[in-house]
Amino acid sequence: MRISVLLKREPFGMILENTLVRYFKSRNKRIHAVRWFSRRPAKTGLPNSQFWLCNPYLNSIFLANVSKEVVRPILLEYSRSHIWWRRPFQYLYVHLALHKPFIEMLCGGGISLTPGLQNARDLLILGGNHHLRILDWGSKTCAVILKHGENPDFIKNEVSVRTSNSFLPCPQITEIADDSSWYVEQLIFGTPVNRLKNAIESEAVVNKLIPDLLRLHEKSLEIVDREQYAKEILDRIMSRIPAISRLNKAIADNVSDLSLILFKLLARHKMARVALVQCHGDFHPANIMKDGEQVWLIDWEYSCKRQLSYDSLVYGLSSRFPEGLFERICQAIRAGKIPTSFDLNGFSGGILIETTSYPETLGLFLLEELDLLVMENANPLLFHLSPVLSSFLIEATKTISMLQNTQCRPITIP
Repeated sequence: MRISVLLKREPFGMILENTLVRYFKSRNKRIHAVRWFSRRPAKTGLPNSQFWLCNPYLNSIFLANVSKEVVRPILLEYSRSHIWWRRPFQYLYVHLALHKPFIEMLCGGGISLTPGLQNARDLLILGGNHHLRILDWGSKTCAVILKHGENPDFIKNEVSVRTSNSFLPCPQITEIADDSSWYVEQLIFGTPVNRLKNAIESEAVVNKLIPDLLRLHEKSLEIVDREQYAKEILDRIMSRIPAISRLNKAIADNVSDLSLILFKLLARHKMARVALVQCHGDFHPANIMKDGEQVWLIDWEYSCKRQLSYDSLVYGLSSRFPEGLFERICQAIRAGKIPTSFDLNGFSGGILIETTSYPETLGLFLLEELDLLVMENANPLLFHLSPVLSSFLIEATKTISMLQNTQCRPITIP
């Protein structure tokens, strides 16, 4: 999530200040004063201070004389728009925004850091939904820092799954804070597959990751009672309803109603067991990076045990962008392409579940997605709920109406 969005959603300046102060004290054993400015001041008012520019649209904070190599990730990430007619304008803006004299003109505010950092020209700070990243070109490392006020489980989940599964295509973790509030990993460069020009190349990159994901799935496979699993999700959602209600009671009521309807839908279509596996949790093109022949899968903060088909549904239905989700689900059903895994033949364990059905697979998926969205929006520091939650509720309601009128269509899982 870009800083331009975070500024509207949360007290980003306060969060940034507290996050960086805590991180520098923990890692550098030194106290730095950090102050956020929504506009660049004539003077910071403190001796020995260092001013860092912020371009919220490029999600970046850096010195005006930042090294050219340091801004390479910005060029890879933002130079090419998904929308064809925006591409020349976005390309021009990105390149102007990273070169003088426009680098200062196109920035909106920034931070003062006192005392400054000696290696600041080699550093780039990137915003994020739950964490900040500090890219260090000099040491070829990246510090991933839990944001002030965020759930510590985000980083704990990521560190746990990556350190216990060394075969995953992730940057190597080299240092972990004692309190798990930050970790340091190998610095990587790459282009997200949704920014690649060639769709065939993008598909080939994704396919290279599938064997490793299947290996993780097979290693973590667990068969559980489906109703009990759904009840655990329902209980988590209900426990966070007060946090949602604080910002919007109507949406909180909709979340509560939708959760109960999904649970009842799953209870109607009887299936004693469900296969759970350790999922990436956010498997979509922006988290898949290509750097030459190397392919990386990043951002494992949502990783946990979910149904076998979860990662493939997130990717295949583009569920991270819920607008139009209902129509994409309908198209998938008409084409007979509701996935149960990336490649069921990749499992060597024989029969996992005797039968399943589209209503059950999709109903459980919607409940899992709602659980994630509610967790994201339960942060007490937020100004308002993410519009993604509202959009999802609309699409999920239409999907449930369709599923309630759909007879079970058995699928045999080999």
